[in-house]
Amino acid sequence: MLHTLSRNACRAGLLLAFATSSLAQVPSFRMTVLEPLPGQEHAQVIAVNEALQLVGQSYSDNSAQSRATLWQNTVAVALAGAPDGEPNTIAAGINDAGDIVGWSDGQLPRALLWSGSAVADLGNLPGGDAFSR
Repeated sequence: MLHTLSRNACRAGLLLAFATSSLAQVPSFRMTVLEPLPGQEHAQVIAVNEALQLVGQSYSDNSAQSRATLWQNTVAVALAGAPDGEPNTIAAGINDAGDIVGWSDGQLPRALLWSGSAVADLGNLPGGDAFSR
């Protein structure tokens, strides 16, 4: 069972997680440096599922573009771009089936769903928001 994911560690591109089989045991830790996509400088993990698939974004300081990213076995994989061609995408959640939700971050933000190799535009919420918390 995955217990925690440090927000600051995620922003630095690090995954810090521990697993235990019972509360009486001392947790074991493993730290892994997650690399961003090629050509990007930073990795930000936002969500993780029980299979330890991680999602978030890869980006660079000198570029206004971010790319939705999936990490499988610590390898960064670029998710398909938004259907409207918007290059800025962010992945914000992943379920245990591997379906990923996020948004495009352009002039008109759009909610997105990645399922397998396909990406679907889910539109936006009333008021013009592409996401809800």
